Amino acid sequence: MSIQKLILKENSSLIENYSSLRYVLETLIQSELLVNEPEYTHKLFYSIYNHQLDKTNKFIERIKKEILIMKKYQLEDSKTTDIIKNGSDKSEDIEITKAKYQKAIKDLDDRADLEYTMFCGNFKWFGYGYTQSHLENKVLPEYQERLELFEKAKTEIAKKLVKKENVSKLFNFNNQYSKVFKELKDIRTWKEKAKLTNLEDEYNLVYDLSSALLHSTSYSFNTSNDIKDYETNMVKNLCFKYSKKIMVNINTYANMEFYDKFLMINIEEEK
Repeated sequence: MSIQKLILKENSSLIENYSSLRYVLETLIQSELLVNEPEYTHKLFYSIYNHQLDKTNKFIERIKKEILIMKKYQLEDSKTTDIIKNGSDKSEDIEITKAKYQKAIKDLDDRADLEYTMFCGNFKWFGYGYTQSHLENKVLPEYQERLELFEKAKTEIAKKLVKKENVSKLFNFNNQYSKVFKELKDIRTWKEKAKLTNLEDEYNLVYDLSSALLHSTSYSFNTSNDIKDYETNMVKNLCFKYSKKIMVNINTYANMEFYDKFLMINIEEEK
């Protein structure tokens, strides 16, 4: 529903429309798997634990990399003090020494600006050494603590699932909680899932059309992102058709008929 609202905006771009189409198609594939594969419910629902761990591990790797970057520039920054020291030893003009120092600092900062950092913040203001220390003593421990919490939660869930008969009967856990998330992991690609759900033609069409625009290619460089009615309408129509089938699948999967048993009562406010 939120995607439908997004693509109905008058100023929605082709990139927004195509990214929405890909997301809706993948959701359709997921809904088909939920209907057709009894075990897929658990694979989909519990995959969040692996996603959390993978994401946190990637952040930790990145923080460690950025610590090394700051360490490198801190060592280079310390060398700039030699300019002041050498200038004073040679009785060099103070203004000349100052100008050399400022240029060295600017050159270093300009090179540091070209480094790809996510966690360093305004390192030029706080300094390379302080930023390195902050990453090592504050940021990294926070993410490591988060990782431990996710690992603990994952283990606790695995111990519970191994005891649930309705889940364990669908998988080869062998009463070993260490095997739970190995069994729950789905390594199939989106293309493989599309083929299994008879959506391979849709996958090929949507991914070919959208990839040319969403990826950095000669087509995307030379294609205007302005709204083109025929293409916009085509994408929106597919989004709505996929969405309709998603709702049909959800109704089938969740046995939504029970809603018919609810009695609706109008309650009037007491005057």
